[in-house]
Amino acid sequence: MATLDKRNDRRFALRSRIRVEFGSVEQTSRLEGVTRNVSSGGLLFESPSAIPRHRVVSFTILAQTAATTRRIEFVGEGKVVRVKPNPQGTAFAIAIRCLHPIEYRPVKSGDAKKHPRRESYQRTVVAVSPKSRMDAGSSS
Repeated sequence: MATLDKRNDRRFALRSRIRVEFGSVEQTSRLEGVTRNVSSGGLLFESPSAIPRHRVVSFTILAQTAATTRRIEFVGEGKVVRVKPNPQGTAFAIAIRCLHPIEYRPVKSGDAKKHPRRESYQRTVVAVSPKSRMDAGSSS
């Protein structure tokens, strides 16, 4: 019997580095991984470490254009909705539902190392807002 895909947003295969941060002002945890796919409503990535479900995270996807060596970043915030260990037990597949549209920002040479969390960049929205399922009144 075929299973129905309940996702509302089209997914795109994307294998890029991702940095994820979560926690509090007093203590922030950081981890890295590799994305599997991305949509306007969320993303799936692999990491050697797990993140607790329902945790709000911020993320940066580090990509590079095929035609040049120019790096670009996609930044966003989301909520962890699924964490599944791989069959070997060596990594986790982590699904994040976006709370806001994912944003794009170009990275100047050396800029990422000098200012990894710089807020003074020009923002361009590259994804549509998640559907009403993300309304503030809904619960998980």
